[in-house]
Amino acid sequence: MQKREYVLEKQEKNHYCMPAVIHAILKRRNLLEEGENQDKLAEKLKCTPEKGAFFGLDLQKFLVERKIYFLNISYKEVMLKKPELIINQAFEHDEDLILGCLNGGGLGHVRLVTGYEWPNLKTLDPKDAEPYGVSLDKIYQKMWNDKFGYFCLIGKLEK
Repeated sequence: MQKREYVLEKQEKNHYCMPAVIHAILKRRNLLEEGENQDKLAEKLKCTPEKGAFFGLDLQKFLVERKIYFLNISYKEVMLKKPELIINQAFEHDEDLILGCLNGGGLGHVRLVTGYEWPNLKTLDPKDAEPYGVSLDKIYQKMWNDKFGYFCLIGKLEK
């Protein structure tokens, strides 16, 4: 099994799943600034209760300033490619992997992928900071049914 360790703190507000996950990634990469918490990250990412935070220009700008890149792979691309190649790449090249799907309320929600053993992913959910296992088949089915979802690779830009 391929796996990676993270310190993920429970999201502090209902719409802070992305700030919580980004916080854990920055912590793993030793890129957190002094006093940087979920509130400060949410402000920088322009995360609001109405729209949450997503892989838009605010996040891209923030990550590039930290010398980090991200590659967003939409559910349509996931269905066309072999997702196991994306997942293997993340673990082989020291990239962090985020899984995004709709939650029950029709809003997007992200989880941090911490492990992979075909055909299952291990994730940490910022909702409760607990680990969960999920099969890739269930992920694909949910993405296809909802017409929404993505994987996002996040890695260090070369010097």
